[in-house]
Amino acid sequence: MRDKKKVNFTLTENALDFIQEALARYNSAKIAKGINKKKDIKYSILNLNSGIELLLKQRLYSENWAYTVDNIDKNINKDIFLLGNFNSVRSEKAISRLENLCEVKLSKSDKQILDELRKKRNQIEHFNINDSMEALQSNILMALSFAIRFISNNLKHLKLSNSGNKILAEIKATSKEIEELESARIELISQQAKKDGTNLDTLFICPKCLKKLYYFIDGENSECLYCNHRASSEELAYSYLSNELGISEYSCAKDGDEWPLYICPFCGWETLVRMINGDYLCFECGEYFHEDKIKFCLRCNTPNIEDEMVGEICKNCIDDIICNDIF
Repeated sequence: MRDKKKVNFTLTENALDFIQEALARYNSAKIAKGINKKKDIKYSILNLNSGIELLLKQRLYSENWAYTVDNIDKNINKDIFLLGNFNSVRSEKAISRLENLCEVKLSKSDKQILDELRKKRNQIEHFNINDSMEALQSNILMALSFAIRFISNNLKHLKLSNSGNKILAEIKATSKEIEELESARIELISQQAKKDGTNLDTLFICPKCLKKLYYFIDGENSECLYCNHRASSEELAYSYLSNELGISEYSCAKDGDEWPLYICPFCGWETLVRMINGDYLCFECGEYFHEDKIKFCLRCNTPNIEDEMVGEICKNCIDDIICNDIF
């Protein structure tokens, strides 16, 4: 029997307590105003991130206690571990171990959700944060949905205490109510967009709230229909490559793949991306090029409009060659 004068939480109970507090703060923010509203959202993010990190560690612990230690090679025995005298694994490494050591697969979307929540947490704890309330609320709800799915899919084997089961049931019930309201709001936004003549298939994933409701024509005419974020052309280009294609400049360099971000032959900005279908879109000027209309110069390897090429060489390279011959 536990000593009621002591603070005792199992790993899972600790995680659920953080998540319950995050949910309470989220609900409080809906009726709060001014600085209190901002504080509620801030602490909701911090608590939710902590809770989810503990859930990931609980799954690792269930497989092998050593997997929760940051440096597995360091000489730490279980007695030292149980005293808490060690550096625990960070979330990015925890996800890698879950996939490689525990056969727990997280989808690209789940990783994006966790990455965005972690970024918000880091901004709050270590620097500053400047986001819309709608975007932050969306981040919280998507991460909360992940937490519930992760528990159902990966932690069903755990035996919770009566209080733990009660907290989990409350989290699921409250989350379901919020998600239903959220789904209704997204449906209203989508229906209004259709009435305004927007083709929903042309919307992009917003780099802030991660909803596929970002309306784009060009760098001057774009906005998220959900959180009202207006991204720069560079932010949109990187977001498309990361959130839609699931790649990063680092991963491309590591795997020896081409990073499909180029200088636009029309406006000269480095915001031209090769899309999923092979065509090209510039997130600055909005020009759309079919795949067969873009040719890469054999000399400088830059993309050019096919009609402006001289054979396999671009006009800039031709001018450069002529200039070098003259001088």
